[in-house]
Amino acid sequence: MNRDEAVQAKRFVRRLRGGSQPVLIEASDGLQYVVKFQNNFQGPNLLFNEVAGTELFGQAGLPVPDWRPIRITERFLRSTPECWLETAHGLVRPQAGLCFGSLFLEPEQSRIFEILSGGYFSRVRSRGDFWTAWVLDVLAENTDHRQALFVEEGNSRLQTFFIDHGHLLGGARGASVPWYRASRYIDPRVYTEAGEPEAGAVEESIRRIDLRRLAKRVIALPEAWKPASALLRFGRMMERLSNVETVGEVTRFVLGMTATLEQEVRSQARECRTNHLRYRSEEPDVRAPLPVASCLGLQPGAGRFVCLTGRRGPQAVRAPWAKAAGF
Repeated sequence: MNRDEAVQAKRFVRRLRGGSQPVLIEASDGLQYVVKFQNNFQGPNLLFNEVAGTELFGQAGLPVPDWRPIRITERFLRSTPECWLETAHGLVRPQAGLCFGSLFLEPEQSRIFEILSGGYFSRVRSRGDFWTAWVLDVLAENTDHRQALFVEEGNSRLQTFFIDHGHLLGGARGASVPWYRASRYIDPRVYTEAGEPEAGAVEESIRRIDLRRLAKRVIALPEAWKPASALLRFGRMMERLSNVETVGEVTRFVLGMTATLEQEVRSQARECRTNHLRYRSEEPDVRAPLPVASCLGLQPGAGRFVCLTGRRGPQAVRAPWAKAAGF
């Protein structure tokens, strides 16, 4: 598939759930795509973030659906009011032109799950991918919880696909500072125990990312998809990804949450479904330095954390950068 070549929307299939009001469309190549419009109500950075996130996760070796530009014509919009955006005051016509399209996952004779019950987590392949996804989401300032789909394979194993990257890079408007747990997957039971081998695997996945290729993919996007705030946040993310020390420290901080996750699963199952959604919003300071803490959403006084599980079990430690960052 040549993702640089746009395909044209041919047939509206149905509406899909989500704050961006995506729709399912069959394109001129005969495939179906989850389409998000330029004038979605979540924010002008949404399409940029979707592309950046899909490319970022894919280069790190995480399974993501293919994407490509979908051309929406005026004629298609006139004949298909079913795809128009809904508001409290009526329908709003989507903007014609190039839209973001993510290949719709609909394998033959397979089931797809959005949410898993407890007994299903043992069937998920490569659960360590969720640690890599969490670290990438922190480095990329994701302001929303991590979303994924699980496709059942012939051997009853579940293949994960990471989807919905629109709230990376400070959110769809590029003006939010996330709390590091905002981007955790909604059910902490998906995470396995973590130690140095898992941390090493996460760092190895991130080292696979070709930053020049990633930048090239973003630069080639349509101008309308590249607001200044999105480019600013993208640049900040690239600085973090290129800093080996930052990647290592964030990786060990995130994987050090193992003990906290286990405690939540045991005694705070209900609370953990809401706590991770909190984040604080504020205008970004483009002149501010970029300490590791800036992509964790930490506040003063939060300098003691649970480190990786070792021979003596989890230990509360002060991160090496906490003192320098003023925590």
